[in-house]
Amino acid sequence: MENPYVVTLQMLWQEQDKRSNLPVELFKKKGCFFIGTSPECEMAMGTVAYYENLANYKFKDEKRRTTINGAKYDLALYRNVEADGSRGNYIRSFYPIYLGNTYGS
Repeated sequence: MENPYVVTLQMLWQEQDKRSNLPVELFKKKGCFFIGTSPECEMAMGTVAYYENLANYKFKDEKRRTTINGAKYDLALYRNVEADGSRGNYIRSFYPIYLGNTYGS
């Protein structure tokens, strides 16, 4: 069953390289976002996920499993990577991954 509150898509950007001035294409294999939520809700979820991620609380492989209105999601949060390989303090990407409904299963 599909979820009408999440969109999953692929993205392709056409950009110009700043150094060589040549055109480049950037591809994102998977991107998702909620439909119908307010910007404040998205910021709140991202902020809570960020602080849980800092403490490694409930996050496994950069994802946290949760249920919202009867639907299961992995909330993916990726932070920047520092020169030494550690995770930095900036959010690179935050998005939901729809896993299915909890009712009827």
